[in-house]
Amino acid sequence: MDASSHWKIDIAGAAQIKDGMHGLGGVSFVGSEGASAHWHLKSATHTEIEIAYLAQPDSGAFVVEAENQPLGEVQTEAEFKTPAYALFTIPPGSTNFTVRVSRGTVRLYGVDFRKAKHGVTYSSLGINGANVTLLSRSFNEHHWASELRHYHPDLVIINYGTNESGFAEFVDKTWATEMKEVVRRIHAALPETSILLMSPMDRGERTTGGEIDTVPVLPRLVNIESRVAHDTGAAFFNTYQAMGGQGTMGRWYTAEPRLVGADFIHPMPAGAKIVGELLYNALRDGYNQYKLRQLKATTTTTAFEEK
Repeated sequence: MDASSHWKIDIAGAAQIKDGMHGLGGVSFVGSEGASAHWHLKSATHTEIEIAYLAQPDSGAFVVEAENQPLGEVQTEAEFKTPAYALFTIPPGSTNFTVRVSRGTVRLYGVDFRKAKHGVTYSSLGINGANVTLLSRSFNEHHWASELRHYHPDLVIINYGTNESGFAEFVDKTWATEMKEVVRRIHAALPETSILLMSPMDRGERTTGGEIDTVPVLPRLVNIESRVAHDTGAAFFNTYQAMGGQGTMGRWYTAEPRLVGADFIHPMPAGAKIVGELLYNALRDGYNQYKLRQLKATTTTTAFEEK
Protein backbone atom coordinates (compact mmCIF):
# COMPACT_ATOMS: atom_id res chain seq x y z
CA MET A 1 0.00 0.00 0.00
CA ASP A 2 1.45 3.37 -1.03
CA ALA A 3 -0.88 5.65 0.93
CA SER A 4 -4.01 5.50 3.08
CA SER A 5 -6.04 7.87 5.20
CA HIS A 6 -8.87 7.92 7.73
CA TRP A 7 -8.79 4.20 8.65
CA LYS A 8 -8.91 2.75 12.14
CA ILE A 9 -6.75 -0.37 12.37
CA ASP A 10 -8.01 -3.10 14.72
CA ILE A 11 -5.51 -5.87 15.50
CA ALA A 12 -6.29 -9.35 16.81
CA GLY A 13 -5.05 -9.88 20.35
CA ALA A 14 -5.47 -6.19 21.21
CA ALA A 15 -8.72 -5.54 19.39
CA GLN A 16 -11.23 -2.88 20.30
CA ILE A 17 -13.85 -4.87 18.36
CA LYS A 18 -14.55 -7.96 20.47
CA ASP A 19 -16.29 -10.23 17.95
CA GLY A 20 -13.13 -12.15 16.94
CA MET A 21 -13.98 -11.63 13.27
CA HIS A 22 -10.56 -10.60 12.03
CA GLY A 23 -9.21 -10.81 8.51
CA LEU A 24 -6.94 -13.64 7.42
CA GLY A 25 -3.97 -11.47 8.41
CA GLY A 26 -5.43 -10.79 11.86
CA VAL A 27 -6.37 -7.18 11.13
CA SER A 28 -9.50 -5.14 10.35
CA PHE A 29 -9.49 -1.72 8.66
CA VAL A 30 -12.56 0.30 9.61
CA GLY A 31 -13.30 3.42 7.59
CA SER A 32 -16.16 5.84 7.04
CA GLU A 33 -17.02 7.93 3.98
CA GLY A 34 -13.85 9.55 2.66
CA ALA A 35 -11.44 6.87 3.88
CA SER A 36 -9.23 5.62 1.05
CA ALA A 37 -6.25 3.43 0.25
CA HIS A 38 -3.98 3.59 -2.81
CA TRP A 39 -1.59 1.11 -4.44
CA HIS A 40 0.95 1.45 -7.21
CA LEU A 41 2.17 -1.85 -8.69
CA LYS A 42 5.57 -2.11 -10.32
CA SER A 43 4.23 -4.29 -13.12
CA ALA A 44 1.04 -4.25 -15.17
CA THR A 45 0.80 -8.05 -15.33
CA HIS A 46 -1.92 -8.51 -12.68
CA THR A 47 -5.30 -9.61 -13.99
CA GLU A 48 -7.60 -9.58 -10.94
CA ILE A 49 -8.08 -7.67 -7.71
CA GLU A 50 -10.04 -9.13 -4.79
CA ILE A 51 -11.09 -7.15 -1.73
CA ALA A 52 -11.91 -9.06 1.46
CA TYR A 53 -14.40 -7.42 3.82
CA LEU A 54 -16.98 -8.07 6.52
CA ALA A 55 -20.57 -8.11 5.34
CA GLN A 56 -22.79 -7.02 8.24
CA PRO A 57 -26.02 -5.21 9.15
CA ASP A 58 -26.15 -1.44 8.58
CA SER A 59 -22.83 -1.47 6.76
CA GLY A 60 -21.81 0.94 4.01
CA ALA A 61 -20.24 0.73 0.57
CA PHE A 62 -16.85 1.14 -1.08
CA VAL A 63 -15.67 1.86 -4.62
CA VAL A 64 -12.75 0.14 -6.38
CA GLU A 65 -10.87 2.13 -9.01
CA ALA A 66 -8.09 1.42 -11.52
CA GLU A 67 -6.28 4.39 -13.05
CA ASN A 68 -8.94 6.67 -11.49
CA GLN A 69 -11.70 4.81 -13.34
CA PRO A 70 -14.33 2.91 -11.30
CA LEU A 71 -14.36 -0.87 -11.56
CA GLY A 72 -17.46 -1.07 -9.39
CA GLU A 73 -19.11 -0.27 -6.07
CA VAL A 74 -19.56 -2.91 -3.38
CA GLN A 75 -22.51 -2.80 -0.98
CA THR A 76 -21.38 -4.50 2.24
CA GLU A 77 -24.71 -4.62 4.09
CA ALA A 78 -25.98 -8.09 5.01
CA GLU A 79 -28.40 -9.70 7.44
CA PHE A 80 -25.65 -11.42 9.41
CA LYS A 81 -21.93 -10.88 9.91
CA THR A 82 -19.91 -12.98 7.48
CA PRO A 83 -16.63 -12.67 5.57
CA ALA A 84 -17.20 -11.63 1.96
CA TYR A 85 -15.14 -10.95 -1.15
CA ALA A 86 -15.44 -8.66 -4.17
CA LEU A 87 -13.53 -9.74 -7.29
CA PHE A 88 -12.83 -7.45 -10.26
CA THR A 89 -11.01 -7.93 -13.55
CA ILE A 90 -8.14 -5.49 -13.95
CA PRO A 91 -8.07 -3.50 -17.21
CA PRO A 92 -4.86 -4.28 -19.16
CA GLY A 93 -1.99 -1.94 -18.38
CA SER A 94 -3.30 -0.79 -14.99
CA THR A 95 -0.82 -0.18 -12.17
CA ASN A 96 -2.64 2.36 -9.95
CA PHE A 97 -5.55 1.33 -7.75
CA THR A 98 -7.78 2.92 -5.13
CA VAL A 99 -10.30 1.59 -2.64
CA ARG A 100 -12.49 4.36 -1.26
CA VAL A 101 -15.45 4.31 1.15
CA SER A 102 -18.39 5.84 -0.70
CA ARG A 103 -21.15 5.49 1.91
CA GLY A 104 -21.46 4.75 5.62
CA THR A 105 -18.83 2.70 7.44
CA VAL A 106 -17.13 -0.44 6.15
CA ARG A 107 -14.77 -2.99 7.62
CA LEU A 108 -12.15 -4.27 5.20
CA TYR A 109 -9.67 -7.12 5.66
CA GLY A 110 -7.24 -6.73 2.79
CA VAL A 111 -6.63 -6.58 -0.95
CA ASP A 112 -5.27 -9.41 -3.10
CA PHE A 113 -3.71 -8.71 -6.53
CA ARG A 114 -3.53 -11.81 -8.73
CA LYS A 115 -1.80 -12.87 -11.93
CA ALA A 116 -2.99 -15.36 -14.51
CA LYS A 117 0.25 -17.37 -14.33
CA HIS A 118 0.63 -20.19 -11.81
CA GLY A 119 2.94 -19.63 -8.86
CA VAL A 120 3.11 -19.49 -5.07
CA THR A 121 0.78 -17.27 -3.08
CA TYR A 122 2.06 -16.59 0.44
CA SER A 123 -0.24 -15.13 3.10
CA SER A 124 1.18 -14.27 6.52
CA LEU A 125 -0.47 -13.78 9.89
CA GLY A 126 2.36 -12.01 11.68
CA ILE A 127 1.48 -9.76 14.62
CA ASN A 128 4.11 -8.27 16.92
CA GLY A 129 4.20 -9.89 20.34
CA ALA A 130 1.69 -12.61 19.41
CA ASN A 131 1.69 -16.12 20.82
CA VAL A 132 -0.20 -19.29 20.00
CA THR A 133 -3.31 -18.18 21.91
CA LEU A 134 -3.92 -15.62 19.16
CA LEU A 135 -5.16 -18.49 16.99
CA SER A 136 -6.63 -20.69 19.71
CA ARG A 137 -8.63 -17.96 21.45
CA SER A 138 -8.68 -14.55 19.71
CA PHE A 139 -10.20 -15.68 16.40
CA ASN A 140 -13.88 -16.57 16.05
CA GLU A 141 -13.56 -20.21 14.94
CA HIS A 142 -16.48 -20.27 12.48
CA HIS A 143 -15.45 -16.98 10.89
CA TRP A 144 -11.79 -18.01 10.56
CA ALA A 145 -12.76 -21.39 9.12
CA SER A 146 -14.83 -19.67 6.43
CA GLU A 147 -11.86 -17.48 5.48
CA LEU A 148 -9.48 -20.44 5.36
CA ARG A 149 -11.85 -22.37 3.12
CA HIS A 150 -12.16 -19.39 0.76
CA TYR A 151 -8.41 -19.20 0.19
CA HIS A 152 -8.06 -23.00 0.18
CA PRO A 153 -4.31 -23.23 0.93
CA ASP A 154 -2.30 -26.32 0.04
CA LEU A 155 -0.14 -25.88 3.15
CA VAL A 156 -0.61 -24.14 6.50
CA ILE A 157 2.56 -23.44 8.49
CA ILE A 158 2.17 -22.69 12.21
CA ASN A 159 5.30 -20.99 13.54
CA TYR A 160 4.86 -19.83 17.14
CA GLY A 161 6.92 -20.28 20.29
CA THR A 162 9.56 -17.54 20.40
CA ASN A 163 7.50 -15.16 22.54
CA GLU A 164 6.22 -18.02 24.70
CA SER A 165 9.78 -19.20 25.43
CA GLY A 166 10.12 -16.40 27.99
CA PHE A 167 7.37 -17.93 30.15
CA ALA A 168 8.41 -21.34 31.43
CA GLU A 169 5.24 -22.15 33.39
CA PHE A 170 3.03 -21.42 30.37
CA VAL A 171 5.19 -23.63 28.15
CA ASP A 172 5.32 -26.53 30.61
CA LYS A 173 1.64 -26.52 31.59
CA THR A 174 -0.45 -24.90 28.85
CA TRP A 175 1.37 -24.48 25.54
CA ALA A 176 0.73 -27.97 24.17
CA THR A 177 -3.02 -27.69 24.83
CA GLU A 178 -3.23 -24.37 23.01
CA MET A 179 -1.22 -25.63 20.04
CA LYS A 180 -3.40 -28.74 19.75
CA GLU A 181 -6.47 -26.50 19.66
CA VAL A 182 -4.97 -24.48 16.80
CA VAL A 183 -4.26 -27.64 14.81
CA ARG A 184 -7.76 -28.94 15.55
CA ARG A 185 -9.32 -25.73 14.24
CA ILE A 186 -7.31 -25.84 11.03
CA HIS A 187 -7.97 -29.56 10.48
CA ALA A 188 -11.70 -28.92 10.96
CA ALA A 189 -11.69 -26.05 8.46
CA LEU A 190 -9.33 -27.67 5.94
CA PRO A 191 -9.46 -31.46 6.31
CA GLU A 192 -7.55 -32.05 3.06
CA THR A 193 -4.81 -29.47 3.70
CA SER A 194 -1.34 -30.30 5.02
CA ILE A 195 -0.25 -28.66 8.29
CA LEU A 196 3.38 -28.04 9.23
CA LEU A 197 4.42 -27.08 12.75
CA MET A 198 7.62 -25.05 12.46
CA SER A 199 9.52 -24.70 15.71
CA PRO A 200 10.91 -21.33 16.80
CA MET A 201 14.51 -20.41 16.10
CA ASP A 202 17.05 -20.42 18.87
CA ARG A 203 16.63 -17.59 21.38
CA GLY A 204 19.65 -16.34 23.27
CA GLU A 205 20.25 -14.59 26.56
CA ARG A 206 23.36 -13.47 28.41
CA THR A 207 24.39 -15.70 31.29
CA THR A 208 25.86 -14.45 34.57
CA GLY A 209 29.26 -15.17 33.06
CA GLY A 210 28.56 -12.84 30.15
CA GLU A 211 28.20 -15.54 27.51
CA ILE A 212 25.21 -15.79 25.16
CA ASP A 213 23.38 -19.10 25.53
CA THR A 214 19.98 -20.55 24.69
CA VAL A 215 17.12 -19.69 27.08
CA PRO A 216 16.55 -22.85 29.15
CA VAL A 217 12.87 -23.36 28.24
CA LEU A 218 13.36 -23.31 24.46
CA PRO A 219 14.59 -26.90 23.98
CA ARG A 220 11.68 -28.12 26.12
CA LEU A 221 9.22 -26.14 23.98
CA VAL A 222 10.66 -27.67 20.80
CA ASN A 223 10.31 -31.18 22.23
CA ILE A 224 6.72 -30.47 23.26
CA GLU A 225 5.92 -29.19 19.78
CA SER A 226 7.40 -32.31 18.21
CA ARG A 227 5.07 -34.47 20.33
CA VAL A 228 2.08 -32.28 19.43
CA ALA A 229 2.85 -32.73 15.74
CA HIS A 230 3.02 -36.51 16.21
CA ASP A 231 -0.22 -36.60 18.20
CA THR A 232 -2.18 -34.42 15.75
CA GLY A 233 -0.90 -35.83 12.45
CA ALA A 234 0.93 -32.62 11.49
CA ALA A 235 4.39 -32.43 9.97
CA PHE A 236 7.21 -30.93 12.03
CA PHE A 237 10.25 -28.87 11.08
CA ASN A 238 12.82 -28.42 13.85
CA THR A 239 14.11 -24.95 13.01
CA TYR A 240 16.08 -24.80 16.26
CA GLN A 241 18.05 -27.94 15.48
CA ALA A 242 18.41 -27.22 11.76
CA MET A 243 20.10 -23.88 12.40
CA GLY A 244 22.59 -25.35 14.88
CA GLY A 245 20.81 -26.05 18.17
CA GLN A 246 22.10 -24.97 21.57
CA GLY A 247 23.93 -21.63 21.56
CA THR A 248 23.30 -20.79 17.91
CA MET A 249 22.30 -17.17 18.57
CA GLY A 250 25.52 -16.64 20.52
CA ARG A 251 27.53 -17.85 17.55
CA TRP A 252 25.38 -15.82 15.14
CA TYR A 253 25.86 -12.65 17.19
CA THR A 254 29.65 -12.87 17.02
CA ALA A 255 29.72 -13.98 13.38
CA GLU A 256 30.99 -11.76 10.54
CA PRO A 257 28.69 -10.56 9.18
CA ARG A 258 26.47 -10.56 12.27
CA LEU A 259 23.44 -12.84 11.74
CA VAL A 260 21.19 -11.79 14.67
CA GLY A 261 20.32 -8.50 16.36
CA ALA A 262 21.30 -7.42 19.86
CA ASP A 263 18.14 -8.97 21.33
CA PHE A 264 19.47 -12.44 20.31
CA ILE A 265 16.00 -13.15 18.83
CA HIS A 266 15.44 -11.36 15.54
CA PRO A 267 17.75 -12.40 12.69
CA MET A 268 19.53 -9.93 10.46
CA PRO A 269 18.76 -10.28 6.72
CA ALA A 270 21.60 -12.76 6.23
CA GLY A 271 20.38 -14.87 9.17
CA ALA A 272 16.78 -14.80 7.94
CA LYS A 273 18.00 -16.00 4.55
CA ILE A 274 19.70 -18.97 6.19
CA VAL A 275 16.51 -19.99 8.00
CA GLY A 276 14.45 -19.53 4.84
CA GLU A 277 16.81 -21.72 2.85
CA LEU A 278 16.77 -24.39 5.56
CA LEU A 279 12.97 -24.57 5.38
CA TYR A 280 12.93 -24.46 1.58
CA ASN A 281 15.48 -27.27 1.34
CA ALA A 282 13.51 -29.41 3.80
CA LEU A 283 10.27 -28.90 1.85
CA ARG A 284 12.01 -29.61 -1.46
CA ASP A 285 13.72 -32.74 -0.17
CA GLY A 286 10.51 -33.99 1.39
CA TYR A 287 8.62 -33.45 -1.86
CA ASN A 288 11.30 -35.27 -3.86
CA GLN A 289 11.19 -38.20 -1.45
CA TYR A 290 7.40 -38.29 -1.75
CA LYS A 291 7.58 -38.38 -5.56
CA LEU A 292 10.21 -41.11 -5.39
CA ARG A 293 7.98 -43.24 -3.14
CA GLN A 294 5.12 -42.75 -5.58
CA LEU A 295 7.33 -43.82 -8.49
CA LYS A 296 8.54 -46.92 -6.65
CA ALA A 297 4.97 -47.87 -5.74
CA THR A 298 3.84 -47.49 -9.36
CA THR A 299 6.82 -49.49 -10.62
CA THR A 300 6.20 -52.29 -8.12
CA THR A 301 2.50 -52.47 -9.05
CA THR A 302 3.29 -52.56 -12.77
CA ALA A 303 5.91 -55.28 -12.31
CA PHE A 304 3.49 -57.37 -10.26
CA GLU A 305 0.75 -57.04 -12.89
CA GLU A 306 3.12 -58.12 -15.70
CA LYS A 307 4.04 -61.43 -14.05
